[in-house]
Amino acid sequence: GEAVSGSPFGPWVLNPRPIILPGPQGSWDDQVLAPDVHLQGRLPRMWFLGVSAGSHCAIGYAESTPG
Repeated sequence: GEAVSGSPFGPWVLNPRPIILPGPQGSWDDQVLAPDVHLQGRLPRMWFLGVSAGSHCAIGYAESTPG
C-alpha cells in the first residue's frame, strides 16, 4: 500500500487503493509477496516475489509514474 504525510513523523494517511493487485488465480503472481520499492529520480520501481497456488515462484517488476 501507500501512505503519505507532510512530515516524516506523520500523521500518515493510508491510501486504500492497492498499489499492485495479484494476478488471476493460478497465475504466476496470484500472490504478491516481499515488495521492494526504490526511487530512480521520481520514478518508483518495485520488484516483488510472485507465487502461484502450485508453489511456482518468479520475480516480478513494476514501475509507475508518480501519482
